[in-house]
Amino acid sequence: MKTLQKIIYIYPVLLLLLTSSCREPIFIFDPGLPGLPIYTQRGNDVGGAIFNETQIWNSKLSANGLFQYYDYIPIICDTVDNKLKIKLPGYIINSSTSNYNEVDIIFEITNSRVKSFEDLLLLDQTEFDLASAEHKAYVDIDAHDFYYGREEDFQPINQIGKLHIRKLSGINRFILAGTFGFEYEDSVNVKHTVHQGRFDYNLSDVGFRYEEN
Repeated sequence: MKTLQKIIYIYPVLLLLLTSSCREPIFIFDPGLPGLPIYTQRGNDVGGAIFNETQIWNSKLSANGLFQYYDYIPIICDTVDNKLKIKLPGYIINSSTSNYNEVDIIFEITNSRVKSFEDLLLLDQTEFDLASAEHKAYVDIDAHDFYYGREEDFQPINQIGKLHIRKLSGINRFILAGTFGFEYEDSVNVKHTVHQGRFDYNLSDVGFRYEEN
């Protein structure tokens, strides 16, 4: 808890820099979990989680600002293998140096119903068991290009957890909101934990692409 308290002293200045954009994220602190945004379903363009028990992960979705990052949520649809890959762009602050590390959260789910951007609405009020071989979630540290990256072959080991898409609705621009938590081991048997996850984003078809098989 001391580590979490130390981290949140950095956030007021950081958030000021992050929100200097044409569509500013609305970050409202969760009073019960310092450093995380409260869970909302309004399209606030924020997300957060506790990473490896002591670190705070937050989204950095914005149209401009301090870092080079997305102003949309990237989604890749594979209509051949019925896979959907969703990236939540984010970062973790190093409490000792005040530097940040790019850490994205990736969900890969199996779903035969989604064939287009408009079909995403079919995922409203759905739950995915991340212990199933059909779905997976993992963190991409020092994140790279999502659409042309190397992470597609990554296989979490001994994974458990859930992804809840609690709201996916709208016209033209959708609101995607939900909660998540998971644990897994990587290829060198290092355990990663992501708890108390929550997100609330606007979705547009700008970030939706089809898998190039």
